[in-house]
Amino acid sequence: MTINYTSLLSLAEPVTGTQSGTWGDDVNQGLTDYLDIAVAGAQVISGSQTAVTLSKTTGSAAGSNIAQVGAAGTTGSSQYAVINCTGNPASMLTITAPTTSKTYVVINSTSTNQPVKLVGAGPTTGVTVAAGQAALVAWKGSDFALIATTDASKLTGTLPVANGGTGATTLTGLLLGNGTSAVTTVTAPSGTVVGTIDTQTLTNKRITSRVVSITSASTITPTGDTADQYNVTALAVPASVAAPSGTPTDGQKLILRLEDNGTARALTWTTTSGAYRAIGTTLPTTTVATKTTYVGCIYNATDVFWDVVAVTTQA
Repeated sequence: MTINYTSLLSLAEPVTGTQSGTWGDDVNQGLTDYLDIAVAGAQVISGSQTAVTLSKTTGSAAGSNIAQVGAAGTTGSSQYAVINCTGNPASMLTITAPTTSKTYVVINSTSTNQPVKLVGAGPTTGVTVAAGQAALVAWKGSDFALIATTDASKLTGTLPVANGGTGATTLTGLLLGNGTSAVTTVTAPSGTVVGTIDTQTLTNKRITSRVVSITSASTITPTGDTADQYNVTALAVPASVAAPSGTPTDGQKLILRLEDNGTARALTWTTTSGAYRAIGTTLPTTTVATKTTYVGCIYNATDVFWDVVAVTTQA
């Protein structure tokens, strides 16, 4: 008559050719019942005791031997998935479990508001669960480690908030941590965070223009996707001004600032679709030596032109 047991949960493994006439009870009480509590069972510790030891019990045809701690007990089965502490201990309740690969959900519902500590046999340092809190813990090879908790006081550090500012300083719900560090304080924005698809009004904000500069080129191609102002600082040759690159949006603004290197230079403008169209003004055909010329454009998506609405040259 032989039964072997698994190393982690002590599940029955009747040896082939043995257990004649009792094999069904062996499986029911040494395997099925233990799988049931390992997946969905709760070990309830309901008394005033302050020390409980859980061990790997085993079942056979003679009985399951699954043990609940109960109101006065100090020992029980370690295979349960949940450890629910509902008693009234006068001090910390220490639960010692086998040092084997296992996860537990530990619920501290003690009526005396005492902490509950789960340690490995030895004992190890373990994990402490404050009154009114719950935690998911797992054996990491040398000790139990905190995987998740409802206790925000277990979490430390600063959580940066995208787009700057400060916000909520209280976190609720199940928060992840490693037992010693995670998140407790959020530095939040002083105002409303700008949303990418929200209709919002910005007040007292500075927008820095995107400025791209070149010295000189025979073909000037403003970068429409990356510049709000495109500067030519020392034009040294006659130049053709090509349509801005990129994919403009309706109403987009672009300013060209043109300066030569001390000698007036001829300018030729591209005036086909997608390029420049003068409205109420005239495109300059030359620079004025040593003077700055501004050309103001607005993109017209309907007509597919950069409408030039202002041209002015330094006096």
